[in-house]
Amino acid sequence: ARRGEAWRGVGRREMHARGDTGATRIEMGLSLQAGRRVAAGEQIHIVYGTEVTSNAELLGHYGFVDSSALAADRRLLAQHAEAKAALAFSTPEEDNALLSSTPPLPPNERLALRFRLALKRAAVDEAAAPRAAAPSS
Repeated sequence: ARRGEAWRGVGRREMHARGDTGATRIEMGLSLQAGRRVAAGEQIHIVYGTEVTSNAELLGHYGFVDSSALAADRRLLAQHAEAKAALAFSTPEEDNALLSSTPPLPPNERLALRFRLALKRAAVDEAAAPRAAAPSS
């Protein structure tokens, strides 16, 4: 179980243990139902994906990107070669400069830049990965 987050209560979000599994969003909070009793102070993990979950999926479902999704992002780029050309319109240095700009960009634009940078890291990693040798005849 990769991509787990420990929650004890963040801001106005609180976790409430119940008898069965599942999570429900409620206004100004989040309710978590555990499949067993949870002791007070016990760490709870929320798993957002596995090693095959790409940043495109994480962004679409949960609104964040994760640097540990590199392998899944490589697979995504291999399936969508046309995306690589779009990534070339800016350099990672330019993207990082935008992320560091003053005044700061709006949150949705910062998130889009972090997603673009994650895909660029995957593209660079894919290009640097050793290729399997072709079988000799």
